[in-house]
Amino acid sequence: MVLADITFRRAVAADVGCLTDCFVRAMRESITATRGQWNEASERAQFHGQLDLRETRIIRAGTLDVGFVMLARQDDALQIHTLCIAPEYQGKGIGSQITTDVIQQGVQAGSRVILSVLKSNNRAEALYRRLGFRVIEESEHHRHMQYHATACPASRPTSGCST
Repeated sequence: MVLADITFRRAVAADVGCLTDCFVRAMRESITATRGQWNEASERAQFHGQLDLRETRIIRAGTLDVGFVMLARQDDALQIHTLCIAPEYQGKGIGSQITTDVIQQGVQAGSRVILSVLKSNNRAEALYRRLGFRVIEESEHHRHMQYHATACPASRPTSGCST
């Protein structure tokens, strides 16, 4: 898969089923580790309650829908609320590219870039740390992280990192 083929399209009401399926498939392991059990109906309902289609973009690789990203804007921050890549497309650099793109958006707007990751989602946390995020606060189940340009690897100067 060529990363240059990554594009976005706006999510619409007809996408809710696919978005939900992607979320539960991508997050089942981490949520189960966090809660100690899996309740499909509860997780689907919670996802629907948090879904904001206006801020959700379907991630496409070529002609395939491979995941989605939902952003939330706060006074002085751009938040990656949810980033899900379908399991069969994980590990291909898509999440890295999307996160780097969001960092660039935030840096260009002069906004902090923040996110929360489940403590049990070690793979995602490692990705965010590698891209320059640092833990700023913890809650029972989440690590709340913020992008810090000075912590960003030197190989990413175009993403707003200072060298």
